[in-house]
Amino acid sequence: MIEVAVGPDARDDVLSRAAERFLLSPGREPLVNPSAYFFTVVRNCVYDHARQQARQRQRETSIEEITSSIPSATERSAEDVVLGNQEFNELLLKISSLAPSQRAVITMLYMEERSYSEVAELMKTSVSNVRRTAVRARKALSDMYKRSTETKSAPGGEA
Repeated sequence: MIEVAVGPDARDDVLSRAAERFLLSPGREPLVNPSAYFFTVVRNCVYDHARQQARQRQRETSIEEITSSIPSATERSAEDVVLGNQEFNELLLKISSLAPSQRAVITMLYMEERSYSEVAELMKTSVSNVRRTAVRARKALSDMYKRSTETKSAPGGEA
């Protein structure tokens, strides 16, 4: 029964989990029918295993769907590459116009992929100060992007 339900690979895992649950079950009055009780424990372990497998398949499917929708570098057109480079250069230009402390925090957090505590240690300041500076820098960048979008969409702006 177990091998049919979970397959031969997981049979031993399910049986060992069932035996563990059976042996660690809270001390009650003596069981009238221990084999029926053990059967119920095994059945519950089989159900648990099936649920775990379904969740795992769902996670794998979700990841595959997400990654399949992202074009690979070889699927990108030359225009996409140029546009991406242009957007990246625009971001670098906006970052360079930030205050020095904001520029340093953004660079270390996002380009060097450092943690807040590493940045705080390097800048000889508190983690809360680094977080505050990062929030202000992101807000400043957001405002810069909003202004450039408004300028491009305004009459007489870039089209």
